[in-house]
Amino acid sequence: MPNKRRHSGDVDRRVGARLRMIRIERGLSQTSLGKAMGLTFQQIQKYEKGANAIATSRLPKLCQILKIEPNDLFNGHAFTKEDVKAGVFAIGLGIRIEKLGGRARNALVGFLELVERNNDTKKSTVQK
Repeated sequence: MPNKRRHSGDVDRRVGARLRMIRIERGLSQTSLGKAMGLTFQQIQKYEKGANAIATSRLPKLCQILKIEPNDLFNGHAFTKEDVKAGVFAIGLGIRIEKLGGRARNALVGFLELVERNNDTKKSTVQK
């Protein structure tokens, strides 16, 4: 009998991408989530990449750990790889900014607001 290996589908990849974003938002590593689930970090990694589907029997525990509803993994639109990368980058940046001291954080936020205003001015000039 031929080996009928299951190939992950788009749903598995989208759910995995949501899992990754939620895990990072919660400040959990793949290792810590894996330990809490009784799994290896490699298995969490496979879920996040969509290489393996998350078994429905694991959803209740996963949702309890992440403090989400199962539907949260399926909500939203179909995330592209670029969406996930941008989301992960933004979350990581936010975490780093939050760790800064008050003065440094305020200075950085002020700088970013200045860059944003400058960028908006350039866009409106080009559109005229």
